[in-house]
Parts: sequence; C-alpha cells; structure tokens
Amino acid sequence: MYITDIRAKQIFNLSLDTLTEFEYSLLEQALNHFNQAAVLNTNPLEYKVYESQYFYQSLDQKVGKRMADQLSHFIRFNDYLRVTFMKTQAIETNKASYYVSVAHLIRQAGGSFKKIVSYRDGKLLGENKIETDQQVLETPHEYDVLTEEEVALNDDAISTQSGLPCIQDGCCSFRYNGNPFNPEVNYNWCGANCGSGVPVNDLDTCCRTHDFCYGSFGSYPNRCSCDQTLVDCASFTDNAGTTRVIGAFNAKMFVMGC
Repeated sequence: MYITDIRAKQIFNLSLDTLTEFEYSLLEQALNHFNQAAVLNTNPLEYKVYESQYFYQSLDQKVGKRMADQLSHFIRFNDYLRVTFMKTQAIETNKASYYVSVAHLIRQAGGSFKKIVSYRDGKLLGENKIETDQQVLETPHEYDVLTEEEVALNDDAISTQSGLPCIQDGCCSFRYNGNPFNPEVNYNWCGANCGSGVPVNDLDTCCRTHDFCYGSFGSYPNRCSCDQTLVDCASFTDNAGTTRVIGAFNAKMFVMGC
C-alpha cells in the first residue's frame, strides 16, 4: 500500500477550550517536563490548526482511499515556548494516536539553545538540546505555502511546498518552518525512492537509517519498527520538514496497522 495524496486545510474553530480532558492532560504532561504547565491558563500568542487527510492505494485498487485523518495544532504560548500537538485517527477503526512536542528556547550569555521534548501516547520519546541563534520561536508555516498548480486543483488543498510529491516519489526539499525566505534544503535520503550520498542534516540521517531498516524488513508488520524509529529519531531534530515527516509517518503507521 502506498500513499497517493495528502489533502489539508486550516481549521478555524478549535482552541485549547475545545480539547478533550484527555488531550488537555497530554499537553499538561509535556509542558510539565519544563515546569511550564501554567501557560495553559494563558492565551497563546498564536494558535493554528490544520486537518490533513491521507489517501492510500493498494496494488489491486484503481483509486486512492482515505485512510487516516490528522489534526495538527501549532501553539505558540510566547516567544520562548511552542507546542506541536498531533492527533492521528484511522478512518476504518476510529483508533487514535497522539504526538506532543514542546520546544523551549533558553537565551543566555554563553549562547542560546532549544530544548525539545516529545511524547507519543503519553510515553516519553526523549529530550534533545540544540544550539541556536534564534531570538524567538516561530510557528511553522509549512502548511501555508501553495503552488499555483495546487490552488488550481483544489482551493482547500495545501501541501508541504515542494515537499509533498517526495512522500510519493523523489527526494524531499523543504524550507525551515516553511518560511519562503529560508534557504531550501534538498535531502539525500528523505523521500520515496530517494537515497544516496552523505546526509545533509540530522533529519536526513534519520531517513537514511529508516531506508536501511526497510532494506532489512521487506513488509509489514515488520516495518512498523522502522517507522516508529524514524518518528522517534525525527522528534530529536529541528530541521526543515521535521514536522511534516513526523506527521506523514504517524499516519502511515496507523494505515499499516502498527
């Protein structure tokens, strides 16, 4: 089974108040890692939500079938604290999985750094510390950029810039946070039927490991561990396209019954 399409649109009627008690507890758990749960009682500086629909097709099908939906919440509480909250839900089983990542920017005289912690279904995936020259954290805008072709095909459709086709075939190209003023990063290993050369960054290294794992396991469910390892590995990175890769493979694991 392979992906045929990803369709997404911005949702405007969701906020912290619309989260379920369970979803709210997952945010609280992740923020507590940095003793920052109190921000849940404040109004975020920015709150953006997108719904992505994932379509897959098996070899015996003529058209792709909608298999999973994903709600991606990007919450910037202040200039130094940002949360990514994803709910992925299988269409046929209604089963749901949750991914939460918190980025905490710490500025100090000796140099600034970001701490990133990630959870999947309440289980800690890990924490990473990344040096940075950023002065404030920004909300990712990778979902906002439309090509003329995408607009012509579907007014509600949005994509990962030039990165969406690579999920189906070819090497990915992303800009950090989807900002058109950031340089385009061309990957050597992230993307379907892509894989050669030296990884260009940490995320590309995760993709190379994922490719090698697929080479060792020819089919599912054995490949489930490869996809989970990619999500875990990508969670520790802060590169162009990180959020999109995590989202796509969270959805793929659901579709493949992982």
